[in-house]
Amino acid sequence: MAYKKKYRTFSEEESAYLKELTLSGHSLKETTELFNERYSPPISEVKVKAWRHNHHTPGLHTGKFKNGSTPWNKGKHFEAGGNSKYTRFQKGNRPWTTRKVGDIVQMTSHGKKWYWKVKVAEPDVWKLLHVKVWEDRNGPVPHGCIIRFFDGNFNNCDIKNLYCISRKENATFNHLKLYPANEEELQTARLICRLSSLKSKRRHKKKGDT
Repeated sequence: MAYKKKYRTFSEEESAYLKELTLSGHSLKETTELFNERYSPPISEVKVKAWRHNHHTPGLHTGKFKNGSTPWNKGKHFEAGGNSKYTRFQKGNRPWTTRKVGDIVQMTSHGKKWYWKVKVAEPDVWKLLHVKVWEDRNGPVPHGCIIRFFDGNFNNCDIKNLYCISRKENATFNHLKLYPANEEELQTARLICRLSSLKSKRRHKKKGDT
């Protein structure tokens, strides 16, 4: 014969008492103990919690911070104890790996080596080496422009191997697969770039007229 589980039901008087205990600020444990002192059979804290949930009567002790509450440690500065204060890094400490101004390192990403960069100022100001070389000769790179390599080798930062083009030109160069190897080819590539731009504008104008 299967066992039939009996469910505990609450009378109106019991429900009213549970609600009174809950709204008066008693905790879940206190509510359970006070209820069991007056009524039987006794119930568990789980049962009281279920009753609160089913009757939409949450207790006042929700464990949440109230708006406007001030934490006990407000304004206090953490101070580590023990001997840690004798071994911790002091303010202004510079690790032995700190690079000096003028040091050149190679940027890496996912195991691959990329452009070289040079430290230009303290505490941690770096600039791409090929950009620094070009700017030392020509001044700051114009807004919206980049520095490229004639031979495509980013390890070759010789000033003769560098040239400046706009980002718009760079996009067209890549689209048309234009890779100038010297100054003369660069001028030719720029002419091709301008012709391509004019053709594109004319094509869009014709579409607009139709």
